[in-house]
Amino acid sequence: MADVKYTYSVATDTLNALADISALQKEIRDSAIVTAHSYNNMLGDVLDVYMKATLSAGDETALDAIVAAHTGVALPDDWVQKTTHQDSDKTPVQKIQKVSVYKAEGSGATIVSHDWTDPCSWYKQSTRVIAETLTLDTGKIYDFANTNIIDLTHGRLYSEDDFLAGHELKVYDNAVLKTEGTDYTMNYETGVVTFDAGYSVTTPVTADYSYENGSCWVLAPDAGTVLHLEHAELNFSKDISMSSVSFEIWVYNPADLPNKIMYKRLKYKNIKDIINSANLGQGVIPAIGGLTKDVVIFPFNYVTLQSLKASDGAELRVSIDNETAFTGEWATATFYVMSEAE
Repeated sequence: MADVKYTYSVATDTLNALADISALQKEIRDSAIVTAHSYNNMLGDVLDVYMKATLSAGDETALDAIVAAHTGVALPDDWVQKTTHQDSDKTPVQKIQKVSVYKAEGSGATIVSHDWTDPCSWYKQSTRVIAETLTLDTGKIYDFANTNIIDLTHGRLYSEDDFLAGHELKVYDNAVLKTEGTDYTMNYETGVVTFDAGYSVTTPVTADYSYENGSCWVLAPDAGTVLHLEHAELNFSKDISMSSVSFEIWVYNPADLPNKIMYKRLKYKNIKDIINSANLGQGVIPAIGGLTKDVVIFPFNYVTLQSLKASDGAELRVSIDNETAFTGEWATATFYVMSEAE
């Protein structure tokens, strides 16, 4: 049976015009409501409570009262749920609250976006080219037809090996696969391959590769799952100069399946918008391990405790509005997520 949704306004239906979906989940599950609770979802002012079945009149009244009394105060640890027991017929010592602590259900992961300063990391919208014949420039230097070749082998992205399949660079000389670093060097930004001085080119020189074709990066749940976005951070080197960037939630269009429509959009035109939205302060990591600039970490509350449901087609899209890379050493978004079955 499909979950049944009950929709509320955060601004008008909660006690303080605030909501924390993990705390509300605990309040509902600790209540006398008979029907099982599934999960909560919040997008802007819209607060959706999903129950396993249609509520009775009494249970619906109880749910309305729980939401109305909800303060929006977060649990001490959003990854931890606590169950307490206290019996009135026990001694004062026995009445001390007993707490069992366990992790929420599902599997956690850390997911990191493109580096918005580096188009060679923008693999999500990249275009694949197979068996392109490269153009001789001079000597042993050959040019690709495109620039910003996708590179997922040299540490441009977090956990890049997981995304390499289908984006590999393969350079061939007369149909024989060559080895980067042994037979040739590659400039991914300009799309130029240079064969080593001691290597004899026999031609034709061809390549399979992917090249950047847009900055959009997508975070979406696997089929049959709900992806809970527990926390997000923006990581910017101190020399960053940013272009306008948009965070968008897309869902299925019921009138035009399986196409999707934009449900919500927030645009940040400059670093001041980012600072104003990062309502939990900031931290600074000094230049270390090859980084030449300090990195500023903004705990970012836009996606905190949101849920993306696969059956809704829900996904988060992040993109640079004018497709112009940020200048500076580094700029990414990190999402701490939990995935569980719908």
